[in-house]
Order: sequence, then structure tokens, then C-alpha cells
Amino acid sequence: MIGSKQLKSGMVIRFQDDLWKVMEAVHFSPGKGAAFIQVKLRNVTKGNQTQHKFRSGENVERIILAQKDVEFLYQDGDDFYFMDQETYEQFSIPQAMLDGKELFLTPNLKCLVEMHETTPLGISLPKTVKVQITECEPYIKTATATNSFKKAKTESGANIEVPGFIEVGEWVEVDPETSKYTARAKD
Repeated sequence: MIGSKQLKSGMVIRFQDDLWKVMEAVHFSPGKGAAFIQVKLRNVTKGNQTQHKFRSGENVERIILAQKDVEFLYQDGDDFYFMDQETYEQFSIPQAMLDGKELFLTPNLKCLVEMHETTPLGISLPKTVKVQITECEPYIKTATATNSFKKAKTESGANIEVPGFIEVGEWVEVDPETSKYTARAKD
């Protein structure tokens, strides 16, 4: 059990006899009345979302998730298939549970999957992932002198911003949490 003040996005809690992932948690201290925490929750199994106000002193049951090393294999429709690095078992995670991280999955990418008992609930990607630029504006000559960025699209369809000197076909490193360019990829 944890206090409701400790709720953070990404945590999984038991609420109304079901597992819910905290999408957003905002603490409010109104001038009158008691403080509360406004939480946006997504049901782990059904995918529906709700909002709830927890009183400041209220306790919540936090679910501790097991983490396993996995390798991304392939996508089939809305399902993404992974392989457990220890047992070599394959399993799928629906796209809805990946929270937009599927745009940075490339075959053979090593990542962590968060599991509750035998049910996968989400993934954690490395700090940076290597992606190839498939579309962007033409080269900007003054890009080395200024801090200008341009819009680009990756092979998986992710929209990111890259420095003006990056061209189509180049490989770059991106932070998958923020979708921000970090560096040119080293071969």
C-alpha cells in the first residue's frame, strides 16, 4: 500500500477490483477543503479510461510488476510479438498497451516487458533507439551555424524533429520517451 500522494504516471494500481495504469496524476491543494490527487487511469485488461479523485490521506494498493528481458520480433496487424530472452517463449502485446512506443520498435530490439503474473502490461525501451529517416525537408546550408530543426519521418512512421543537416536515408538516435533527436547513429 502507498499513499495517494505517491502516485506517479506509469504505476499500476488495484482499483475497484481491477488493474489500472496511472496515465497522469496531479496534486491539488484548494484554498478551502482537503487536498486531493486527480488521477487519469487506464484499465490494463479492457483498455477503457477513467478519472478519479483520491483524498490526500487515502491509501492505494500498488502492483509491483516483474520485468523480463525480451526481444522484439515482428508486428502482425495490431499485435506486436516478443520473445522472452530466457525461455525463448513468444507472446504478443496489443498495440493499445504500447502507448505509442510501437513507433520505435525495430526487429531484434532488446527491451524490457513489464508483467503481472503471466500477463504482459507494457514495455520499456532503451534510452535511445536507432531509426532511419525516410522523409524530411532538403538540406539546410546554415544548419551548422544555427540551432534550427526540421520535421522528419522515420521508417516506422514516427514524426520527429531533426537538425537541418540530416538527410533522407541517414540513421539517427532518438529518445523514445520524448521522440527527440539525440545524435547521428554510429555505425
